[in-house]
Amino acid sequence: MVETKKSAPAAPEKSAQTVLDVLYTILSSISGMLKGNKVLTALRLNNGEFLYCLCFSVVFVYTFALTSMYIVPLSIRMAFTTVTAVITAIMWYKILLLDVEDKWDLIRYVTPVALGSILAMLAAKYSLNSFLSLYYLLIVGSRKVDFRKIAWVNLALGGFGMALVTVLSQVGVLPDLVYQTTRGARHSLGIIYPTDYAAHVFFLLAMYFWLRRGKLRWFELIVYGVIAGLLYYFCSTNLDVACILMLMVLSALLRLKGVQKWAGWHKDLLVYFLPAAAVTVIVVIMLFNSELGLSAWIHDHILSLYMRLDICHHMFYVYFPKLFGQFVPDIGNGGSTVPVPDEKYSFIDISYVRILLKNGLVTLVSLLLMCTHFVRRRVNKGDLAAAAVFVVITINCAVAHHFLDFSYSVFLLTLFSDFSAFDSHTEPRRLAAGK
Repeated sequence: MVETKKSAPAAPEKSAQTVLDVLYTILSSISGMLKGNKVLTALRLNNGEFLYCLCFSVVFVYTFALTSMYIVPLSIRMAFTTVTAVITAIMWYKILLLDVEDKWDLIRYVTPVALGSILAMLAAKYSLNSFLSLYYLLIVGSRKVDFRKIAWVNLALGGFGMALVTVLSQVGVLPDLVYQTTRGARHSLGIIYPTDYAAHVFFLLAMYFWLRRGKLRWFELIVYGVIAGLLYYFCSTNLDVACILMLMVLSALLRLKGVQKWAGWHKDLLVYFLPAAAVTVIVVIMLFNSELGLSAWIHDHILSLYMRLDICHHMFYVYFPKLFGQFVPDIGNGGSTVPVPDEKYSFIDISYVRILLKNGLVTLVSLLLMCTHFVRRRVNKGDLAAAAVFVVITINCAVAHHFLDFSYSVFLLTLFSDFSAFDSHTEPRRLAAGK
């Protein structure tokens, strides 16, 4: 018999690498080198949380200065264009090299972020608002950043900034604009308008309320009440004072055992409060008729609200909503005690109308969807303080213009941030309807 030599078994074929595999391999190798670099580690340039808080701090300080009576030099304004480009590069560096954990992150995280960035740039282009694309990256770039760090940076910088402008306005370094009304003098205390000063304070108090999980201690409630009284006395502002009082009432309610059960049964009311309110406000303004009896009552009893409704209604037909927004001039009474003539006034106060007309339908819908999804997640985690804060902000922004302005409200920056440490500390129970 002739023996036949057995052929050696064929080596297993290597599975073909996909483009996704190759891309992830490249990014992970670069990321590994960056995270292992001693110089970068010493400078914390491979720490995503540090880089994010640094970028946020720069943007917050600059935009806050713009709301004060400090005249930002033209050289700084021009330089901030370069700063914006640097921050954009840093945010993409964080997103691509520090936040990606596996190849599927490129699909479920990086790809949607890139597509959203294109939409944000289109909105920025058509609305002539260069901050839009930067704001977008700060919102989505907060992934893997501890919510508490964003909150404390906001409170530290905002609190220091408000204290500084208040003191400087009383020693004559910054103007304290005084507006005479039937109720007396309204002071701006170094900010461009009295209501804007009050808005800064309200949003800072709302952030602290959230950090305290809505359960303010008795002396904190006293401080909130005193601040509300001072704002009413010096700034004569109703909206933000009312919102601060709402936070105080909600703090008392969140201590009641029945509130958890009520929230379990009414989760949808909390989750959809913002989009429902935004749509309702927009419809009301579109249908606003100054000749109706209700309008006359508002005119006689809440003149400031009547004027905002009337101006927004007019602006709807001058600047019809567009997909990616348009340029709408901001001519208002801020920054000077000389009133703007009625025929030239074009400032849109109501946030939802402002975003729709200036930044476009895509921007407004995107924000409402992201906020709704976020509130649902927080409510399901038992974080009723988050739901309470967003309810009060929703009411505030149905009258005021601060929803998409990080110099006032930074709550949008928390939409993708990390709540794991915050939740583990509170040890929440998941809300379940009927339990």
